[in-house]
Amino acid sequence: MKHKLRSRALTVVLSLMLIIGLMPATVFAAPVNPTTVQVNGTDILNGTDHTVSCGRGTATYDPGTNTLTLNNAEINYQQNDNSAGAILFNGDLNINLVGENTITSATCGIRGTNAGALTITGDSLTIDCTYYGIGIPIAGADITIDDADIDITAKGVNDFTGVGIQAGGVLSIKNGAYIDVTDVSHHPIIGNAGIEITDSTLYAQQYTDYYAAIRSENSVFISNSTVEARANSESPAIWTGNDLSSPPTPGHITISNGSDVTLYSESATAVYALFGDIDIENSAVEVSSEDNAAIYSYEGTISMTDSVVKAQAYSDYYTISATKGISLTGVWLDNVDNEASLSDSDTVENSVIIDYEQGRAVGNPVITRDVELRNGVKLTIPEQTSLTMAEGVVFKNNGTVNLKGNFINNNAIVLCADSSHAGGTATCTAKAVCALCGNEYGDLLPHNFENGKCIVCDAIDPDFKPVIITGANGIWQKGSKDGLSFTSNAAFTDFLKVQVDNKDLDASDYTVKEGSTIVTLKAEYLETLSLGKL
Repeated sequence: MKHKLRSRALTVVLSLMLIIGLMPATVFAAPVNPTTVQVNGTDILNGTDHTVSCGRGTATYDPGTNTLTLNNAEINYQQNDNSAGAILFNGDLNINLVGENTITSATCGIRGTNAGALTITGDSLTIDCTYYGIGIPIAGADITIDDADIDITAKGVNDFTGVGIQAGGVLSIKNGAYIDVTDVSHHPIIGNAGIEITDSTLYAQQYTDYYAAIRSENSVFISNSTVEARANSESPAIWTGNDLSSPPTPGHITISNGSDVTLYSESATAVYALFGDIDIENSAVEVSSEDNAAIYSYEGTISMTDSVVKAQAYSDYYTISATKGISLTGVWLDNVDNEASLSDSDTVENSVIIDYEQGRAVGNPVITRDVELRNGVKLTIPEQTSLTMAEGVVFKNNGTVNLKGNFINNNAIVLCADSSHAGGTATCTAKAVCALCGNEYGDLLPHNFENGKCIVCDAIDPDFKPVIITGANGIWQKGSKDGLSFTSNAAFTDFLKVQVDNKDLDASDYTVKEGSTIVTLKAEYLETLSLGKL
């Protein structure tokens, strides 16, 4: 019997709901204008021309717009104070990146010291630090990264965590932003009040037990984005919700609008929503856990629509499970090595469900995203059922399709392995045509020879020798009114002529008819012959 969730994972949920910052934090009302902006330990608010030299580049502050511009800046900050940072500020701040910028810090990269909004736009920034890459771990402090490329390494040290990006408020990544936080010891991504990833790319990976790769006490929304998150620990790749607040905060997870998402956990449930729903719409999602369930909604639902989902879990656990029900519509759900927790009360419409190595089409699914039928999997399309591959979709068929119903290729690209073709009938002149990909496959059938010729294609049997099968050594007596008949096993259509003593007879001397070939020498001709044998 499979379990919904390992008890160890529940322990993690109850004990680690609070995101602990590096320092105790007091909530302040966020000022509009910052009173502190330090760059590499220098107060830029009171500096000459509000400018600080940074290696080959500069940092310049515009008080009118609260904008700090990094222009090919190279910041090397080695002050060993975990409450400081290479860029330290309070209030609201805009950071504009021009060119390629770097921050190397013995402590934090960019650190906010009280509630305020941080917005980062522009070109690129690489941060190599110990604690926070970018952090304002204070309630209500939002962080927005808008169309900027940011690469963060946060190693952590002793009891202090390495955090990629943390917003005490909402973390928003949007408009083509590219974020790489794959070298972070503890928390790559935190948005305490929510995380929104729109039209962007995020790569996140962590290495230390009990710290999720993407973490929010509220909800996570991913739209039209590419996200890869790995938790090499006993924690999920995505973890939402908070059971320590009163009332508990639901953490919904939504993946939509053509997103391409890959999520992995080494030991915990890979995707975990606490008191929240999990919705996957019009997206491709691959989720795996080596030692637990793949997707789990505690006190919520799971809904998948018009999506392709590949889920792999430890053999003792369901791939996907939800305490309040599962709904699948227009989904290709591939449960590798195990199965989803589906009951009669759940909804499955127009979908393909694969459990272990057996798959089935339910209703009349139309697949709108690229899919692969794994090697060794047998997919049955039952009678009165059709499976349609929509225009432009790539279907890689490495398994076996059992065609009892219909397979419809609506201008899709269907690629069958040599052993995966299905349907079609071979003849002695044409190979079978695959009902899936439309290509010929297999071998020709042998010819069906009768009387030296194939009844299908009229090919001549090279080993065929025509012989007289009836009437050989016949006797005719002079004066008889009837002719002398004999039958050959050669086909009537192959008849050419009759020879006697190696001389061609005139057609008026005999008759010939089908069956196979029956030749009758006329009495008038026979009267002209001398005594002998034909």
